[in-house]
Amino acid sequence: MAASDSGEELSMPPDFCCFSLLPDGGRLLQTYSTWGDEVRTKSRTAGRDSVIILFRAREVRREVKMDGCNNNHVNTPAHRKVTAVIIGAGNRGKNYAGYAEQFPDLMQVVAVAEPREYARSLIQKRHSLPQERCYPGWESLETVEKLADCAIIATQDQHHVQPAVAFAKKGYHILLEKPMAVTEEDCRSIYKACRDAGVILAVCHVLRYHPPAKKLKDLINSGIIGEVVNINHTEPVGFWHFRSFFCSR
Repeated sequence: MAASDSGEELSMPPDFCCFSLLPDGGRLLQTYSTWGDEVRTKSRTAGRDSVIILFRAREVRREVKMDGCNNNHVNTPAHRKVTAVIIGAGNRGKNYAGYAEQFPDLMQVVAVAEPREYARSLIQKRHSLPQERCYPGWESLETVEKLADCAIIATQDQHHVQPAVAFAKKGYHILLEKPMAVTEEDCRSIYKACRDAGVILAVCHVLRYHPPAKKLKDLINSGIIGEVVNINHTEPVGFWHFRSFFCSR
């Protein structure tokens, strides 16, 4: 048996062990085991995001440093500031636009398209947009001359395909909120439009770039923990978050 961060006992065969990964302090929490021994993982931070990995033990493991685990922003010099239009100013569109607030030397929001006036006004205020750069929908923004390097599309899932195709055809690189679309046909249409236009298409599976997740992938690829046979990712958040995270995984 092994204890999780919440104190729950995890049932496992005697020749397996596990460790927990937490994004606090940049370290792999201490794990110890040999073949057939009981395993316990100790957490200093209850209630935080954690990942419990079950793997076939090879040798005794102690605490492993995780350099760079807490680097939320990789300080790589940019060739120039990237400009973006926000299509859909809900929770995700607002959050992605927030990168320009945190790193104004790297990104600038130059326009927003959002049917809800209060959400559109919030982006306008935060990014000092003139009224003529605030559009009631993506269709009206699509009719004007290209304004930016990329379009950040964060509309409702079923409304991804039309703006993604339209703005790719105008030469915008596309940053598309997950899921890419709700049908295979729509996904293929988006892919084809971006390929034909020669623009970048990126889907916002953000955990692929999250430092703890990247470090976890590096550890698995390195083989240091042995053969991974199961991963149980626990994120103690509200029920409304699970639908989004189902799409993320």
